[in-house]
Amino acid sequence: MTWGAFDAFVAIDWTGAVGRRHPGIAVALAEPGRAAPRLVWPEDRGAWSRTGVLAWLGEAAAVRRLLVGFDFSFSLPFIDLGAYAPGLDAARVPTRARDLWAWLDALAAGTEGAEDLGPGTIARDGPLAAYFLTAKPAGRHFQRRFRLTEHLCREAGQGNAQCVFHLIGPNQVGKASLAGMRLLHRLDGFAVWPFDRRQTGASVAVEIYTGLCIRDAGLGQRKVADHAGLAEALGALASDAVAPDGDAAALNDHGADALIGAAWLRARAGDARLWRPRALSAKVRRAEGWTFGVV
Repeated sequence: MTWGAFDAFVAIDWTGAVGRRHPGIAVALAEPGRAAPRLVWPEDRGAWSRTGVLAWLGEAAAVRRLLVGFDFSFSLPFIDLGAYAPGLDAARVPTRARDLWAWLDALAAGTEGAEDLGPGTIARDGPLAAYFLTAKPAGRHFQRRFRLTEHLCREAGQGNAQCVFHLIGPNQVGKASLAGMRLLHRLDGFAVWPFDRRQTGASVAVEIYTGLCIRDAGLGQRKVADHAGLAEALGALASDAVAPDGDAAALNDHGADALIGAAWLRARAGDARLWRPRALSAKVRRAEGWTFGVV
């Protein structure tokens, strides 16, 4: 069983960067059918803010049923050690992802770098800081941990999923994920898969991994940042190519990732296997969630 039909498909390439406007955020929308996906911009045509994305999603979902894919981790590892932060007082640390989002939001609020739903000092100060690698030496509780979906993604060759606690280097995903979980805490009117049950008529948010989308399109580990690679990926996903002018003239890897992600969601939303991964137990569903597309 899938989660029904959707009126549009949105993919968002995300960032945890400090500041109020972020060139690293890209939003793309695909209509049903095979028309080329398009980039979506804020009204002033500038860079997106995270709160601007949140507001736009609320407005768009009020008139259409959306399937929205965010390229960040929706939770921290839990299943491997039975806790998000082993060693901390169990009474303080949540055991469910939705409660984790609220806790992280409270930890970040008012700290340096927390503007526009930024991660603040979560990884530098406070109860979770010792679990992150932000510089060497690592925090005393740092371990290279993965959620179950990330383990399976790596084992199946679907992508090189990263450890959310590892915050060094260009491939780190932790800051974006911490900022993303603050957004999820505020994402009203959406069913967030797989944590929530299917809600008739509601828009749905899923976690995606654009590296998986690109591999699924047959491009392997390539980083797509030009129109030739984008056209190849879109063609493999039964989509028309994006015209190399207008809004997409100055294409970069963020925009390409979002455009491919939107076309991929449209192409794969009807695959029942992706909505019911074999290893998605009730405990995993509550605590860690899942990357849509990992089977």
